Amino acid sequence: MTADCEALGASGLECVDSVCVASSVSPTFACQSTPWPPLSEAGIQASVVARSLTVEQPVAGLQVSACDTLIDPTCSSPRAQAVTNSDGVATLDVVEGFRGHFFVPANEGLNAPYLLHLFPPPDPNVVPSLQGALIITNLQTMRDIGAVGGVDVLPNRGHLFFTAMGCDFQPLPGVVVSVPDAAEEALVAYLGANGLPDQSLTSSSATGIGVAINLEPGFTTVRARHLEAGEIFEQVIYVAPDSITTARIVPSVF
Repeated sequence: MTADCEALGASGLECVDSVCVASSVSPTFACQSTPWPPLSEAGIQASVVARSLTVEQPVAGLQVSACDTLIDPTCSSPRAQAVTNSDGVATLDVVEGFRGHFFVPANEGLNAPYLLHLFPPPDPNVVPSLQGALIITNLQTMRDIGAVGGVDVLPNRGHLFFTAMGCDFQPLPGVVVSVPDAAEEALVAYLGANGLPDQSLTSSSATGIGVAINLEPGFTTVRARHLEAGEIFEQVIYVAPDSITTARIVPSVF
């Protein structure tokens, strides 16, 4: 079996006629056929990394809460809480297969609350920097991006900041992100290789970064299609009013 090949230390191999050979599946999409772990009562630790978009540095001193999205979307009763250290890392106790989100309230340095959905779910065997970062930007950045696309950021709407990533944890260009139930005032836009919004882009650039502005608060479906590989992602996320939700768009079973 393929797992036997990998167990021998030969990752990137698959089993063909009981022989380990080089896998024909690109490492970028190799995880798409692997279901995420089911929710269980087994305790694990989830690590969240907070980084500033503008200065590309870790952000320390942020209070992070782990929230059970479906039953407590506003995080009134957090499952766990922690504060980011000097490396921008907060470690929280959750359970295996955790499908909730992480919440950071607005404070003196943040002009908006932040939510983070970790896709795939937290894995204690993956280093924090590869699990998914809470990208700290601000509402003015959303206004600037909206202005490029001719859209005003509206009050009481939420915004999604996403990064398309491959199974190899590398930014994934050529990903088209859509929000099927978005209002007419919503805008999906992508950042160019220079990190600036580029109205000419219709899919993610080499940075993999994009935004969806002016989303209706509540639960919404986010889909993604790769220009060559086809449909790669569909998940429901929670969007709060006047807040910024961050998430990774990763190849996955759905």
